[in-house]
Amino acid sequence: MMKIFIWIVSIILGLVVMALCLLHLMPSYHMYIVLSDSMKPAFAAGDLIVTAPASSVIKDGSIVAFQQDGHIITHRVVAITADGVITRGDNNDVSDAPALTSQIRGIYLLKIPHVGYASAFIHTRTGCFLVVILPAVLLLGWIIKDIVREALRST
Repeated sequence: MMKIFIWIVSIILGLVVMALCLLHLMPSYHMYIVLSDSMKPAFAAGDLIVTAPASSVIKDGSIVAFQQDGHIITHRVVAITADGVITRGDNNDVSDAPALTSQIRGIYLLKIPHVGYASAFIHTRTGCFLVVILPAVLLLGWIIKDIVREALRST
């Protein structure tokens, strides 16, 4: 029974990873790691959010990702004016400076809680070592061990 459960969980995790990889490869979809709690309770620091292409219709209440001062900010639209789109974090008291529609990078699609922490860790030197290099070296060692075992067995 436990083996079946492990297989099911492995298949589900594999499908999720494949879906995220496909989203990453699609040019109009983007993934961002949330760095602050400005949008709590919608999403929080450490969450991974996915944005869909910015449609021509952005309305009050939409959550948009936009570029401002070299940073990507994801906040809720509170007003649309002639100056641009006014946004504010759900957990903030003050609205952001107006963002031009050309600054909008996407519209919030979904979140994956806490995955941003893992993604940020993988991008560090230690994380890269533990998640990519160490497993690759272990796999290579396992393959070499099997090759040597077969070579000694045939002699």
